[in-house]
Amino acid sequence: VLIPIEVIAPYPFVIEEIVKAIFIFIIIKTCKRHNQLATVLLAVFLFALSENIFYSSNFITYGIFYSFWKRFLITTGLHLLTALIIFLPSQKRINLIVPATLLAIAAHYYYNQFVLVAFR
Repeated sequence: VLIPIEVIAPYPFVIEEIVKAIFIFIIIKTCKRHNQLATVLLAVFLFALSENIFYSSNFITYGIFYSFWKRFLITTGLHLLTALIIFLPSQKRINLIVPATLLAIAAHYYYNQFVLVAFR
């Protein structure tokens, strides 16, 4: 779903977090409360996996396949963190989903900036 957006959007992290918030909203509204966290974590894991598979062509092209696993672990942690930033307050009060999403977008932005500086 997000692969074409990653290619054409100037700020894909914004779109990623908004889509994540939409999925979390749907999960909160449709899943039983005791299944919500597990469902969110599974969805985020699958999202991170699909994102990394999308980027795997870069790793294969440049012959640095070990970097795929390093990126997978780091970005999965990022996506889990931002999902929890959105999910935890929104589960308690659904009207907190917008400010929580903005906070997740900021966290994702600063992560991206850190990665750009750290891996130059």
